[in-house]
Amino acid sequence: MLRAGVNVVMAICHLIAGALAATAVLPGRHPGNFVLNWAIPVLLILWAIRQTRRMADTDREDEQIRHE
Repeated sequence: MLRAGVNVVMAICHLIAGALAATAVLPGRHPGNFVLNWAIPVLLILWAIRQTRRMADTDREDEQIRHE
């Protein structure tokens, strides 16, 4: 579910960036291009990695508690 959510948000960002690009004076030069196509997706991926590690650590701690 985490990956699906990240992919949906990234797709929405790309759609918005495409709509903004269609209205830009210079093709592909709208101000949100970098933010919507690069910054937000990279931050989402880093966040998802951090969340996955956090979930894995929680599972390991739960497993250790069960075996004690």
